[in-house]
Amino acid sequence: KIQNTNLMRSWYDNLVLAFQGIGAYPNTVAVMHMEPDLWGFMQQSATNDAATSIPVSVQSSGHPNLASFANNAAGFAKALVHLRNLYAPNCILAYHISIWGTLVDIITQDPSASQVVTLGNRAA
Repeated sequence: KIQNTNLMRSWYDNLVLAFQGIGAYPNTVAVMHMEPDLWGFMQQSATNDAATSIPVSVQSSGHPNLASFANNAAGFAKALVHLRNLYAPNCILAYHISIWGTLVDIITQDPSASQVVTLGNRAA
């Protein structure tokens, strides 16, 4: 779970290794796609879609580069960008919106176009 300090420390350590590998080729642009289902699941557990209401081990993971980041989904998102900036500025982070994180399926529930825009804004 994303609240587990040991798991998240290992996760951040592995992310740093990936970024170091990418950063070793500074003249090459790489794209890292950040898992969309994770963001959808986090949104479903949020209070009023607030990223700050979702507990995530960031600062509490003990990772030395993340001591200033909040232990929530907002801190997690900022931490990913921070680690990328430190180790692989040539890496583009790609975030795929999981519209189902809103708990509205736009295919089966067929909301109006304006509702789809509202759902997209919530998911972004």
